[in-house]
Amino acid sequence: MKAKDVMLRIALIALVAISLIFTWIIWFNPAHLEHRATSNVSVKTATQSTTKKSKDTVYLPVAIYQQKDGSKHRLINDTHSMSGLMRKAMKAARVNKAKTVKTLDADQYAALLKQDNTVQMVYSDKMSWHLFNKTFFTKGAKHLGGEFEFTRIVVNMRHETVTLVNDSTRATRRLTFTTGPDYGKIAKAVKSANHKYLVEETRMHGREVALYPDGLEVQPFAYLVDSQGANHFVALLMGNKSTSTVDSKQNGDQTIYTVNNNNQRLTADKNDGQMRFDNFTTDGPKKTRQGVLTDAYNQMMTLQPAGMEGVRFTHYDTDEMTVTFRTYVAGLALFNQTMSGTVAVTRTNSSLSIEFSGANLSVPVPTRETPVKLPSTSTVLANVRAKGFTNSQIEDVQAGYRWEKDDDSTLVIDLVPTYYVCIAGSYYDYSDIMSGDVTTTTVAAKTSTGVNSGKVNSSGALTTP
Repeated sequence: MKAKDVMLRIALIALVAISLIFTWIIWFNPAHLEHRATSNVSVKTATQSTTKKSKDTVYLPVAIYQQKDGSKHRLINDTHSMSGLMRKAMKAARVNKAKTVKTLDADQYAALLKQDNTVQMVYSDKMSWHLFNKTFFTKGAKHLGGEFEFTRIVVNMRHETVTLVNDSTRATRRLTFTTGPDYGKIAKAVKSANHKYLVEETRMHGREVALYPDGLEVQPFAYLVDSQGANHFVALLMGNKSTSTVDSKQNGDQTIYTVNNNNQRLTADKNDGQMRFDNFTTDGPKKTRQGVLTDAYNQMMTLQPAGMEGVRFTHYDTDEMTVTFRTYVAGLALFNQTMSGTVAVTRTNSSLSIEFSGANLSVPVPTRETPVKLPSTSTVLANVRAKGFTNSQIEDVQAGYRWEKDDDSTLVIDLVPTYYVCIAGSYYDYSDIMSGDVTTTTVAAKTSTGVNSGKVNSSGALTTP
């Protein structure tokens, strides 16, 4: 790293430290304390507004495609969320109703996805219509109708229509509007993209997967990391209980905090900051997808996460009853060998668990790193197959970021562009497959024992021993 970059990072870190010191001084100034009692109402109102705004962004699509002139491109904006810009352009519309379902055959569905002059907003897993109606638009549908699930929003710019699509079942529902979207604003949002990557979609295990035939150039990033210790989360999750005593004990590298006769437990790993909160006196799961996703969001917010701008819903595992949220940076998912950037909420009939990390992204740090050229997806898949993995094992492939500790500062995290390949239910870094750290033997052993130590499972959460 260049000396000038190092000095720039050190200066920024110093400024942040000074800011924290002044914040502490202001917070504990007696004059400030005198006004705290009178500011509760405004603080509560602001918090409620922030919470609603966060929920609206968490349940946005994770990718935006433009189909035009016979080809499809993924749209990326380095500084703004493309899905956020699309929602901003469309939120004033009001749905009248979702029309009767129409299920397409494979050829009809392929034709729909390749329909020219369309903008397509894609989720990584099935979205609830009722939740979408509540969070995407300012006013809910005039006639809400029954619940259904979809994975894609297809906006036809030529015919000015909006269709909700389920990639898995190929079911489609056209929306009618009492107040239609402003298609001029949608076109303006599309033009704001400063990167357009050629994509071709192919079907893998019942879902559409984006392939990059020309590869893609991805900008590395560096971020200051916001780190919170276990005591912070003990106070948040266990501090308001009837008992004032929180017991703790050491078990190897893990510290286990318990309260209420072990009915609530927080486990923290000192090596990687990974934590898990368990509550064994809780209600069972909600009955609807909207209820499950809303409850999972509410549980995540009990952690009071520092930054929510890039956090998105990514998966709901109906077998494990786990909802996973993942951080996205410049449109691409952030993966890690621990839970950093990820929150997984599991609610069963007998317990609630929240898996998360005390370390999360804070603010970007200036960097002069040049873009990384990633190979075409076909090259990646061919190389993975050459290592002995079969098409039936390969379930997904994504371009994303790997979380790495910075060489120069423990306060900085580097985001390194790479591919992640989902094999037998877990995502593996493409570079680890190529280096031989991940092999057919190690994957088979972990799959047979149910252990995927340090790897990311198909829900986006980590599977741990």
